[in-house]
Amino acid sequence: MAKSPTTVDQLRHDIDRGRTHDKVDFPDPAAAPLGSDEEAAGTQVTPFEASQARHDETSRPASKAGAPGLEERNPRKANLFIVLGAGIAGTLALLALAT
Repeated sequence: MAKSPTTVDQLRHDIDRGRTHDKVDFPDPAAAPLGSDEEAAGTQVTPFEASQARHDETSRPASKAGAPGLEERNPRKANLFIVLGAGIAGTLALLALAT
């Protein structure tokens, strides 16, 4: 039996299921679903293009935290920026009251 060609809907399903390792397994209620720009332009995505995109998206390795970039976030650094921001805001408020 011949394998059916890959479609944009299959790629969107893979993305929504977390198989591309860039989001969690949850449907994305997109305002403009994947492939709608091509459809509006009258240039349908070919099965080869859909297959290539699906392969590229699903063959990327998963990051440690489950999504790209999450493992790079440092909560201590974020806390530092919050404390510095609050300190600067407080200083500016005191200066404004003093004048």
